[in-house]
Order: sequence, then structure tokens, then C-alpha cells
Amino acid sequence: MKRFPDVGLLGLLLMTGIAMGQTSATNSNFPPAPPPPPLHAGAGAAEGGAGGCTVGYRTDNGSDTLMASTITTAGGTPVAIGALTGFNYSTINVLWVDEASNSGVSSDFSGAAASISSFVSGGGRFVYNSRYVTGDAAQLPGGGGVSLVRDFSNAADIDIVTTSTITNGPAGTLNNTSLDGGTYSDHGYANIASLPAGNTVHFIRGGEPTHAVAFSYLSGAGLVYYATIPLDYYLNGSGPNPPRGNFDNIYAPNLIAWACGFAGGTGCATHVHGHTFLFGHGNPTSHGFGHSAAPGNHGHHFTCANHAFGHTPYIGYHLQPDPGEELANPDFVAGLNQDGSTNGAEPAGRGTVVQLFGSAAGLFVGEEDDEQAAANFTPPASGLELYSTTSLPQVRIGGLPAKVLFSGLAPGLTGVWQINVLIPEGTPAGKVPVTVSYEGYNLRSVDITVQ
Repeated sequence: MKRFPDVGLLGLLLMTGIAMGQTSATNSNFPPAPPPPPLHAGAGAAEGGAGGCTVGYRTDNGSDTLMASTITTAGGTPVAIGALTGFNYSTINVLWVDEASNSGVSSDFSGAAASISSFVSGGGRFVYNSRYVTGDAAQLPGGGGVSLVRDFSNAADIDIVTTSTITNGPAGTLNNTSLDGGTYSDHGYANIASLPAGNTVHFIRGGEPTHAVAFSYLSGAGLVYYATIPLDYYLNGSGPNPPRGNFDNIYAPNLIAWACGFAGGTGCATHVHGHTFLFGHGNPTSHGFGHSAAPGNHGHHFTCANHAFGHTPYIGYHLQPDPGEELANPDFVAGLNQDGSTNGAEPAGRGTVVQLFGSAAGLFVGEEDDEQAAANFTPPASGLELYSTTSLPQVRIGGLPAKVLFSGLAPGLTGVWQINVLIPEGTPAGKVPVTVSYEGYNLRSVDITVQ
């Protein structure tokens, strides 16, 4: 079985045949965010806009200035919603709501919570930007446990965590200063530790790595995006410029394009729906695996379609190690710090994210009758087709359990498994060991340096 020696990140990238300048691994942020789930529409949904995305929009407790034109700019078909309660959600693909009140949502909005939850559960996408923050968890399908804090102590500094169509999309590119300097740029934050499983953090407060300004997660077969950004304020022409123009002309249309899945297509849903990666599948001898032909058991696998957004992983032939054997590969041989520097050359700070890179040798993409070796597979660098593990590995840094934010094939790299993990606040300084366990297998990893 192919192994990568401990040659560092540059050697790893050269061995995979990918130029550093062409990979997401050299971005100053994290790999591209997962794309939304496949477009969902009820029987009566219109097929307007690029890719057939119909977006219902409503500013709660305010006016809908620029929302329709923003949707058109993003390539969608806008549908004005007069009242959220009683609306036929089967007629749209995406629901976009901005909250204009600082003190609470309307009875119309709160009364529609169950209908919106059903819409999302069935595959719809709910995009919600809010001034209110305090009680917004009640409006989030599957997000009732999210800890939201309305706070203005550092509300003019927003940093990018995850590079995606939202930050690099058809309307332009955002950086870590693009949304700064507003009055206010955000109205608070979500405690990252309280977010639903499988979440993606898109933006954080500058210097506050545990405080999310915007995040997304799957609920049922659908997607929820929430931000503490007072977007209605900027779309109505208020606030300083910048950042008003960046909110209006880049963030908002990119966000809707991301929700619709327009930029670069709808990804996995169009041609690789439900594909999986299986440890040792097809060549058990060379990978040290025994092999049972009993169908219906879970193998060890990855799935395409954005950390399994609404997709049931393929249930194929069970693959298990021979007695006394264990998965020796992949080895994680290199790490990048949150600022894009190579760990080891530069230390990583506690509370920041480190990206681990290792070989995907021994993994295969595809179903049992249509598969290819992951070692020879290159996911799109855009991240519009993101291949994620169906369960997250367990990672310990310096002996402490660490939160895994992403695990899957590295976008733009051939045959590379990437894990993004948050360094615990209590991690000791210096060179510390990293241990990785995935579905019962202990994987090897380089140590990392922490300050």
C-alpha cells in the first residue's frame, strides 16, 4: 500500500502532482465550504433562474429593499412573500428572511416556524440574517440548542473561516476586512461549541475563534444558514460605505448563489450522488483487509454531497480488518495553521484551527460496481463537490479531545485526506502529539507545535 514519508506539506503536494498555487491547501482560510443539498422543489415550484432556483424572500418587521434584485443578480427567480404564515413553501427552493427588529421577531414569523422546519426537513434551504439574535434559535430548524449572544463589544470586525461561494463567488471576493467597520457589522455571535453536528462556520468575530458570526448546518434533507449580520440595514442604504457596498453587492448575492448552488453547478447532486469511499474495497489483500460478502453492513466510507447533506450513505459490502490487523494508513504527514503558514515552521495558537493532510491511499470512491481509487481522485478545487467522511474522526491534541470541523478529501488535491480541527484552549505549549481515530482505526499523524 502506498505510503507518504514524513516529507512535509510541500513534499506531499508535489507527490500528489498538484502545484501549490492551484490548491485550496494554501489558502489563508479553510477548504471550500460544502455546497448546499440538491435543489428541492415542491410539485408547484417554478423552474426559473439559472439552474431552476426559486427564492422566496421576506424582511420581517421591515421593507424588502434590494432583496429581489439581489436574487436576480445571483441568477435566481425572486418570489415576494407577503406573509410567512400560510405561505406555500412547496413553490420555492430557498427561503431568505432578514430580521429588521432589534427586539424580536413578528408573530407572523414565529407562527411560521413549524412550516419552515417542514420545508427544510424536506430539502429546502433557509437563509436567515438577523439583527435580533437573542431569541433567534427558536426560528432555526433543528437549531433550538444553539447559544446565541447579542453583543456589540467587538461588532465591527468579521473574519472569514471557510472559503466558499459566499466569500469567492459570482459577485466578487471578500477578505478579512471587507465586512469590517460597520455600525454594526454584526449584532452578536453563536458559541461554536453549541452548534448542531455537521456544521460549517463561515465567519467569526475577529480575534474570537469560538464566536461564529455566520454558520450553516443540515437539518433533515435541507440546509440552514444563519448570520448575526443586520443585512436589511445595509440593503436599505444605511450605514457607512464601506462596508455597505460589500454587504449589498458581494456578500448578499454570493450568499444566494451559494444557497442555490449556481456557481459551478449543483455539484454532487448532478452526477455523483451518493458515491462513497470504502477502506480496502476491491483489493483486500494489498490493504491488509479481510472481506465479507454479506450485504447490508456498513463499510468505512466517505460520501460525496457536503457532509452527507440529506443523503443516506451507500450501504455496501462490509469490509473489516483481519484479526490482529489494523488500518496503518493513511498517515497525516503535514499541517497548516489557520493563517496559512506551515505548522512547525510557525506555531498554532490555542483556539485556532489546524488543517492536517494525509494520504487517501487505500480508499475508493464509487459504489461496488463503479469505483475508482481515491489515491488517483482529484475533487474540484472550488469545493462545489466536497467529499466528506460520513462520521467525524476522533482527534486528540496534546492528550485533549479536539473538535473536528471537517474531514474529507482535500479540494483540488489528488488523493489527499484533510482534517480541520480546533486546538483546545488547554493544550500545552510546544510540540505536542496528535492522535486520530476513525471508526475504530488508529491513524498516525505528525505532531504539531502550539503556542
